[in-house]
Amino acid sequence: MMRRLYVILLLAVSTAGCSIANAPPQGQRMVVSPNGEPLGRADNVALCEDRLSTWFARTDRNHDGRLSEREWLMDSETWFGRADADRDGFVTVSELTLLRRELEPAAPPPAPARGRGQSLIDRSPDPVMAADTNLDFRVSAAEFRLLSEKRYVLKTPNGEPDRAAIAEECRRW
Repeated sequence: MMRRLYVILLLAVSTAGCSIANAPPQGQRMVVSPNGEPLGRADNVALCEDRLSTWFARTDRNHDGRLSEREWLMDSETWFGRADADRDGFVTVSELTLLRRELEPAAPPPAPARGRGQSLIDRSPDPVMAADTNLDFRVSAAEFRLLSEKRYVLKTPNGEPDRAAIAEECRRW
């Protein structure tokens, strides 16, 4: 019995060592769009701002320097459609994990949500799975749209968000 416990403990420690070896370099964080799309890792504010600026340029379809609610929600729908790999109308942790690996093959993806949308890495809510309001471990298009609408309202106390309002997230590092 004691020997079996020792073997299990040894396996657990060696597995933990592997995950540490594959961890991103110190100080790097995943930059995500306001709708939860991974945009790549950054280790400084300037690179974070650059990644969000690229996302902003793509999302600002009429190029007026501001994001309308329509543009914001169109981005949300595009990201949801990409994440819903099997097209069943729901995004699951497995679908997110595979897509995040595809988007960032050189480094481990952000941890998938656990429980109530909690990330295993930093304990912050997973930007996609946080929309799972009925706690069925999958996110419907309606749940995702509702969360996206709430995020838009939070970003728009003074009108439509511009590039600087979006880049504010980088300064919180």
